[in-house]
Amino acid sequence: MIVAFIPLEELWDDHGTFGTRERHLKATEIRGLLKAGPMRFVEAEIGAALRWTEQAGCFALWRSVQDHIADPEGFSLDDFADGRALVASQWAGRDGERLILFEVHH
Repeated sequence: MIVAFIPLEELWDDHGTFGTRERHLKATEIRGLLKAGPMRFVEAEIGAALRWTEQAGCFALWRSVQDHIADPEGFSLDDFADGRALVASQWAGRDGERLILFEVHH
């Protein structure tokens, strides 16, 4: 499936749709969640399939996106050097899986 709009109302993978958004996150909150235990990241960009990152790759992805985390209450793309912002949110996945969704804006 291709992302048709954001914000997403559900997540999906090869096994179907699932997930519940628990809350939006700021960069400092994501750092705390990463220290607390295993996470899995997913990126959503209009016109593309969801991009899933396994737990082993989360720290590398985090290092590359941490300066792009936007305030979900409002932001300007002009505030980001490359005009790319990410709105982050925590989701409950299947069987207690901890997920962070990055919704891409550009």
